[in-house]
Amino acid sequence: MKQLYVPILRARKGEFDALFNLSKRASRRILPLFDLPRVKKPAAGKNAKSVEEHLQAVAAQISKVWPDKPIFLDAFAWAADAHTDEGEHILPYTQALLESLGVQVNPVVGYDRWDAAAYRLAAGQILLPEGRHFCIRLDSDALDDIIDIDYFEERIADILSELGVQAKHC
Repeated sequence: MKQLYVPILRARKGEFDALFNLSKRASRRILPLFDLPRVKKPAAGKNAKSVEEHLQAVAAQISKVWPDKPIFLDAFAWAADAHTDEGEHILPYTQALLESLGVQVNPVVGYDRWDAAAYRLAAGQILLPEGRHFCIRLDSDALDDIIDIDYFEERIADILSELGVQAKHC
């Protein structure tokens, strides 16, 4: 079995530099998980970036350092109902943007966010090309829920059903 390292990256300059400078051998054994950074408040006297501009800049950097390779994409730092200025949820928006730039996106779905209707709807709209997978992020809520295994399994089954995938494709 090929060893695989999945670093969780916040899509910052130092992380982009590190990925860009990896050897080809090392990069074949890495599948980065990019946690989309939120829009920063501008310095005094500067104009704020729109959500779209921010996500486009992040996507451009990801595609520059990790072209034509698979990634995991998460929006953990954002609210479950976060959307662009035009009203599209940020997760499918960024996934489509990255795909258009040649990045092979495997979206991360948060167990903790599944009760948010906007999040469920957005995640359910994501269609994955052949060979891509969803990743379900389990947090402390999930670990607490495992105590009631029937509830936990029912919730996971609900997530899989809503996404339209089988467990083996996660």
